[in-house]
Amino acid sequence: MIRFDRFTTDYDPVEDRMRLAGEAANGDCATLWINLRMLRLLMPALGQWIERQPLSPGVTEAPAMQQFRQAAADFARDHALAPVSPTRSTSLVTSIDYADLGQAIRLTFKDLDGSAVALLDFTESALRQWLSIVREVHLVADWPTEALPAWLRTAIDAPARLH
Repeated sequence: MIRFDRFTTDYDPVEDRMRLAGEAANGDCATLWINLRMLRLLMPALGQWIERQPLSPGVTEAPAMQQFRQAAADFARDHALAPVSPTRSTSLVTSIDYADLGQAIRLTFKDLDGSAVALLDFTESALRQWLSIVREVHLVADWPTEALPAWLRTAIDAPARLH
């Protein structure tokens, strides 16, 4: 199993799947294929985890605040990182386990025989940034977005940076 330290998420129109190309700190690489069915199962759980992350202890956030926090995460996303190249060795993800680590969430991607292939740990901010990319994949693929959290479907576009 590989623990991804860097990864690139994109859509492959030939496969009609989302591709996750990742790299571990030691240089090991893997490419995972995730279909729409898997994403539809995963997205509600990730949205619920984010919604449980308080801005302040004991404060419940309104949907508008979730949209604002999503826009802030989108704005902070670093588009200048070098992408991870896909590998020839690929795995079709047939299940994804998630575990609440408190300040982070861990996703463990498994293949057809149930073997863990790769894992990713996300802080709230990193998860929000990845969810924006997943939303972009949905839009490019012309996939339905109803499984995405409502605050992500109606995310506020971050303003252009002024220098």
